[in-house]
Amino acid sequence: MKQITALFVGLALFVPAIAGAQSISTIELQELLAQDRNQLIALNGEDAVRAYLQDLLFLILVQSGVTPTEVTADTLYGNPTSGSFNNDDDEEVRVETLSADDVEDDSAELRGEVEDGDNVKVWFAISRTDSTPSCNSYSQRESVSDRYDAGDDFEEEVRGLREDTRYYYRACAQEKDGGIDSGDIRRFTTDDDNGSSNNDDEPDVDVKSARDIQDDSAELRGSVDMNDFNNGIVFFLWGEDEDEVEDATNEDEYDDIDEDGDDLQKQRVDRDLDGDDDYTLDIDDLDDDTDYYYTLCVEYEDEDDDQTLECGSIEDFETDN
Repeated sequence: MKQITALFVGLALFVPAIAGAQSISTIELQELLAQDRNQLIALNGEDAVRAYLQDLLFLILVQSGVTPTEVTADTLYGNPTSGSFNNDDDEEVRVETLSADDVEDDSAELRGEVEDGDNVKVWFAISRTDSTPSCNSYSQRESVSDRYDAGDDFEEEVRGLREDTRYYYRACAQEKDGGIDSGDIRRFTTDDDNGSSNNDDEPDVDVKSARDIQDDSAELRGSVDMNDFNNGIVFFLWGEDEDEVEDATNEDEYDDIDEDGDDLQKQRVDRDLDGDDDYTLDIDDLDDDTDYYYTLCVEYEDEDDDQTLECGSIEDFETDN
């Protein structure tokens, strides 16, 4: 990594000279990096070079008071196999945030899943004070090694957390064009130093991408972990009206939700869940070439002995025509 280190020492000296400007174009940075590109890749490997460019260059620019425009490994350094600085691969990348695992008083395992994309760079954004952690924030970033393909789960253990404290986090992924896909925000509460929490952990609900999508049918998927609660009533919601699906998640009980034709439907898949389980539901009689919205929910009795719902993110799919 000596060649990479030398490159960033040079950049650290170069950036303050232009720190008075409000932004630096990718063209200027491309010119700076172009002459050493092939040598760096030959000595260190393409993935290593891209990782350093993505992580370290962004940090150097921000710390120097410069606002980088579209700073990514591909836009700065190009695609070496194509012989061009531009990456025209517009393959969609999607990432999903999964529930945290192995939560202790000072650590937790963050989990995510790549839903679409190949050789995807992923990381997590996590914060104790910010309930909406940003995938663009370097200070909230928790890096993940390796790259992942569609269908792969990934995880990263975070340490040094405060005991009995709530944290917010989300999974993040780098798109091919330099953009960022952000997963839904989830939360967890660390145990106290005696190995228990003052607050019961609410159920975790993960909504997976739909499969086997046809012109009139699809398979919905998801999972529920009851954590500190029992006797969960698990059900799917789906329909053509996203607002109606979202409004239904604000009810307190399954029986409070009124179906509304094609706009909103519901179906129980478990009447008494303890622990955790995975669920699928085949739905049919759908309209072709139509957007549908869906989620998975669980009804349970909370710590105040009131019935309430915990629902996952609202996902969507389009039927074939």
